[in-house]
Amino acid sequence: MKRAGFLALLAGVDGSLSGRAFEVQDVCLSCDPRTNLYSECYNCVEVQKKCWTHNDAANIYACVAIPDSNQQPTPTPTPTTGPNGNSVSDEEEICDRLNWCNNNGDCAEKSSTEGYCICNDEYEGETCDQRKSSGNSAISCSDLNNCNNHGRCFSPSAGDSYCNCYVGWEGRSCHIPVTTIECSDLNWCSQHGRCIDTGKGKDNYCVCDNGWNGNNCEISFQNYVQCGQDLFCGSHGRCIDKDNQNDFCACDQGWEGTTCSIQKRCGNLVCQNGADCVDQRCLCKAGFNGDDCADYDPCRVTSCYNDGQCDVINGEAFCNCAPGWKGPYCRTRIPCTRECNRGQCKHGANSQYCDCPADVEGTNCQEDCATACNLQTHDCNMVNKKAVCTPKRKSICDAMRPCQNGCTCNDGDLDGYDYTCSNVDGHFFLGKRCNYDEPQLSCTSDHITVTVTNDILLRNIFSSEAKFCTGVDAISDCPLIFTDAGSHSTLRVARKDFSKIAAPVVDAGVLTFESTVKSLRYYESSPNSPVTTTIFKFQCNFGVDLTPATITPLEWPKIEVDSNQATFHVEMKFYSVDARAGINRRARTSPILLVQEEIFVNLEPTANTFASFPALGSQTGIRVKNCDLVGSGQRTTIIEDGAAITNEHAHASFNTQQPDSGVEFSLIVLNTELRDSTLECTAALCTGDACNHTARVGRSVKAGARFFNIAIGPFMIADLSTGTQSALSVL
Repeated sequence: MKRAGFLALLAGVDGSLSGRAFEVQDVCLSCDPRTNLYSECYNCVEVQKKCWTHNDAANIYACVAIPDSNQQPTPTPTPTTGPNGNSVSDEEEICDRLNWCNNNGDCAEKSSTEGYCICNDEYEGETCDQRKSSGNSAISCSDLNNCNNHGRCFSPSAGDSYCNCYVGWEGRSCHIPVTTIECSDLNWCSQHGRCIDTGKGKDNYCVCDNGWNGNNCEISFQNYVQCGQDLFCGSHGRCIDKDNQNDFCACDQGWEGTTCSIQKRCGNLVCQNGADCVDQRCLCKAGFNGDDCADYDPCRVTSCYNDGQCDVINGEAFCNCAPGWKGPYCRTRIPCTRECNRGQCKHGANSQYCDCPADVEGTNCQEDCATACNLQTHDCNMVNKKAVCTPKRKSICDAMRPCQNGCTCNDGDLDGYDYTCSNVDGHFFLGKRCNYDEPQLSCTSDHITVTVTNDILLRNIFSSEAKFCTGVDAISDCPLIFTDAGSHSTLRVARKDFSKIAAPVVDAGVLTFESTVKSLRYYESSPNSPVTTTIFKFQCNFGVDLTPATITPLEWPKIEVDSNQATFHVEMKFYSVDARAGINRRARTSPILLVQEEIFVNLEPTANTFASFPALGSQTGIRVKNCDLVGSGQRTTIIEDGAAITNEHAHASFNTQQPDSGVEFSLIVLNTELRDSTLECTAALCTGDACNHTARVGRSVKAGARFFNIAIGPFMIADLSTGTQSALSVL
């Protein structure tokens, strides 16, 4: 389009052009979509219907009105200097109103009443009071002062924001006023609105009807958003033109928002490859995996059948088939052709093989017991893949049926000779073949009675005597001997001798005595060394009124006693039998004493004392002066000034077998009033034959000897309840 030369004043020109008019090129340019100024050019030409032109001297583009062909160039306004300049025009008040462009540009007159600022390069705004944005960051609407409220600001997702100026304003931020616009300049709003006459000296403008837009109401709008004008999708989406409907942005994977400027997140992740976000987790499409579905595994969409395994080779899925299968998906069976006789042909990793039954061996299952052995008379075992036949074992249980009285017979390890007979539940027949009567056991709080048949003693012409026995020292001696009553032998033990059967054991309020019955067979060739045979075990259980927190074994006290010749180590112990048992008897460790039970309290020097001083054995003993039972807040004397005492709580006596050294007395507790007791004694060394022979009262204290104190405890006094249980077991 050819035009006569005309003038245009623009902000943002070089400082050397400030305050001067410049001539715009007389050609209107077309808009190039490849340039950064495409949006401003489009708005100038298509919306404002003006001319987009370029000034070569200033190297700037401008949007100017298209004048009539006869229009003369507008005279250049005379610029004035600032208030400190050398000259001031008559219209000084015009520049005063503009604050002399804040010394950031030149003030120019447009008429006798109006002026404007031509800003330097770094400033903009109506009075050059705004510094332009700098650097490589995108220009925002704030940088454009929001178009000085003389236009509409657009912010694409990528690139600088720009202003679409209202009619009557122009410039980068719509800060430059143009000549007053009349309604005729607005084409009377194109008959799609009404023109508002603002009065002389102000721009008129259009108020468009519904469905129309533009300065002249020339654009059919219909209230929809248009790509390239109202909507820019940036680099993460593309704008979809809907034809007279709202255009929209189709966002790329992982982006959202009206302009595709918001990265879509799923919790702390961005889902990839079309994955959906469900409950803050990425739900991957087929073949993809990983927290964000970024990894691709072709095996996830490949099915390998019949136990085939999928492997990835060069990014492709490959089925590694199990033995006996082939094909791309392991669906084709490979025939198994090996001859296996009684076995089954199977596929191995690299070859076929024969799977033989348990009684068949050989490469082709050719060795088997069924054909090699007579299984009715022989047992067959495969040895080194060969059948080995062995005669079946003879069963003495089947052949002889040796067990009697309903006992079960079991063959032993010796072929045809060894066997055992086992009682059925509730029975206790004795003998190897269960051929002797069951023993009888009775347990009461006063007596324990055991009865056993004498047939099991097997008396014969070679044995001079045979009897039954039991007791705590039954391994080496039997303190309790059964009474022979002809066909049977019976043992009846009173309560005071219960501890001679066995040391009592207390658990969960139950006191138990358990012992073993043995037979003693004497021969003339060795009358003092009987042959001992264990026959059966019995057990009596009693309820006791005894609930200690813990029951621990007694510890025997040992003290040092000085003499003018040696230092004695004296011990104090409890025994269940008296000193006649000699070295075979064992000290009690149970802390339980039963009411009416007889125990033997022993005080004597240790063996190593006499080993060091052998001459002392016949000269030095122990004299007990006093002994007290202390417990439950009271003290009961059982020995006073060397004499044993009987009272309502206990009975003590020296009338018992005395040891070779030291002293011993018997003790029977009569009730449970002294439930938790300690035995405290005072004694001294003594001399003379009385210290080493049978018990007597009035032993003399060794000259110069000092008394010493010794104590055992605590031990617990228990009484048996009437409720009892008994048990037998055959050995």
